[in-house]
Amino acid sequence: MDKNKIQENRERLNALCSPKTAEQFREKNKSLVYSQSATCRDSVYNAADKDFLEYRKKELGLTNSDILMIFNNLLGRVITDATLRRKMSGKSDFTASEIMALALILDMTPNDVLECFHLFPNM
Repeated sequence: MDKNKIQENRERLNALCSPKTAEQFREKNKSLVYSQSATCRDSVYNAADKDFLEYRKKELGLTNSDILMIFNNLLGRVITDATLRRKMSGKSDFTASEIMALALILDMTPNDVLECFHLFPNM
């Protein structure tokens, strides 16, 4: 990488570290939910579009039990109903593998996935 590119990248990284950029990022990305855990550590979640997820479930005639059974089959691990409800309501994140499985279960297009899970940061 040439020296100009290195310098441009350092300037970009410095800008990304500024409080002003952080404030703008949070303002433009309203899907981020800030909470504090019992251990007093701050957590940030990228809340999924719960209305879209519930609409797709209803449209396809699926229940949480159906989704949990398919998750178990596809991912080879069990998540609880409470965990799924927390994730579906936007109170915690889906993992990448859970997003892929949910996209298959809910017959989501790639654009649906990007929009529903807010995977493009707004700046």
